[in-house]
Amino acid sequence: MKIGNLNLKNNLVLAPMVGINDPAFRILCKKYGAGLVCTEMINANAIFKKNKATIKKLESFKEERPISIQLFGANIEMMKYAAKIAEKTADIIDINFGCPDSKVINQGSGAALLKRPKRIFEIIDGIVKNVKIPVTAKIRLNKDAIKISKLIEKAGASAIIVHARTPKQGYSGKADWNSIKEIKENVNIPVIGNGDICSGKDAYDILQLTKCDFIMIGRAAMTNPAIFKEIEYYLKKKEEKKISDREKIELFFEYTKIADKVGYPKFEFVKRHALNFSSGMRNVVSLRRKISTLKNIEDLKKEMDSFIKP
Repeated sequence: MKIGNLNLKNNLVLAPMVGINDPAFRILCKKYGAGLVCTEMINANAIFKKNKATIKKLESFKEERPISIQLFGANIEMMKYAAKIAEKTADIIDINFGCPDSKVINQGSGAALLKRPKRIFEIIDGIVKNVKIPVTAKIRLNKDAIKISKLIEKAGASAIIVHARTPKQGYSGKADWNSIKEIKENVNIPVIGNGDICSGKDAYDILQLTKCDFIMIGRAAMTNPAIFKEIEYYLKKKEEKKISDREKIELFFEYTKIADKVGYPKFEFVKRHALNFSSGMRNVVSLRRKISTLKNIEDLKKEMDSFIKP
C-alpha cells in the first residue's frame, strides 16, 4: 500500500482527533494494527507565530512512524511555512478542509474552504511545491465535492480523504458512502474513506462498495484502539473477533506505560482516554462516575485496576 512514495503496511489509518491523538495514543494504535497514524489537527498560524505549545504537537517518535501531521489554516504563506516545519517530523502532510467546528470555520479555515475551491487548489499547490514528502487533503461533502477532489488531485496531492458527511451534519446522521464511491470514480489518486467505520464488517462493506484504497477510523478507535486489529482479522477471516471488557481496561494500562516513556498529555486528556476506553462496558457506571472526580494519574490507575481485579 502506497501514498505517494511512502509504503504502508496496510490500508488502515487513524483519523486526526483533537484532544485524543497524543503520541502515546498514536503509538498504541500503531501497535494494534494502524498502518498510518495522524496527529490531531494543528493550527498552521500558531506554527508560523512560533507558539511553543503548538510546535510541541509536531513531535513524533520512531515507534509511531509513519505519521501524518494534519494542518489547518487559510493563509497560503503561513500554510507553506508550517508545512515546511512539520516536514522535519512527518512522513505525510495532511491539510484539513473539512473541520465543521465553528471556531475553525470563523477563521475561514477547515470546512469554510469548501466554498473556496480555488483557494484549496492554491494551498495544496503551494505546499506540494514547498515540501518533499507526500501531501494529502481531507474534505467533507458538499455540492462541489467532485470538483474539489479533482482540483486537489490537479494541485499535486498524493491522496484525498473523504469524510462522508457534510459540515452541517457534524458527526450526526449517517455517512454517505456512495459519495466516496463517486469521488473514487472521478480521481486517479488514492481515496481514503472515512465515516461510520465501527467494526470489521463496516470496513469490509465500505471497501466493497466504494472501492476506496484506504479507510480512516476515528471515533471507533477513540474508544477501542484495538479496532485496527479487529478489522484486520475480519478482512482475513470474514468474522468478528471483539476484545473483552477486561482487555479494554488493559489497553488503558498499555497506554500509560507508553506515556511513561514518551510523556503524558494534560491529565484531563488522560482521564478522557480512561472514560473512552471504558465506554460501553458492562457494570461500568460507578467506575466512570468515579473517574470524573479524580485529579491525578495514580488515583486513576488504582480505580481502573480495581475494576478488573477479581
